[in-house]
Amino acid sequence: MQPSEALWDEDYRYYTRIWAQEEAVAMEVGIRELRDNLDRYLAEVRSGRMLTVTDHGQAIARMVPVDRLIRLERLRRKVRIQPARTGKQSAPEPIHGNGIVGEFIDAQRR
Repeated sequence: MQPSEALWDEDYRYYTRIWAQEEAVAMEVGIRELRDNLDRYLAEVRSGRMLTVTDHGQAIARMVPVDRLIRLERLRRKVRIQPARTGKQSAPEPIHGNGIVGEFIDAQRR
């Protein structure tokens, strides 16, 4: 097994365990129910449960305890990912040409 494969396998087992734990403590609640019983659901989140807010059955938001790291934060702490070093670059100027795109591509291939 290559070192990169071992790291991937280790991460896969770790995150599979974390996702299973998240699913075990996750709750779904509609917007109206959340609004009507906000204090109760905030208490659930404080106790460590993750809350998914739905609108007509579609998930639209997730509430998690502040001390619980999301996947992105866990990856940053394990130094698996880093923020981009440069800002987003603008798109290049479009190329204006005469003729059909297919003809242009054929000419480039010759």
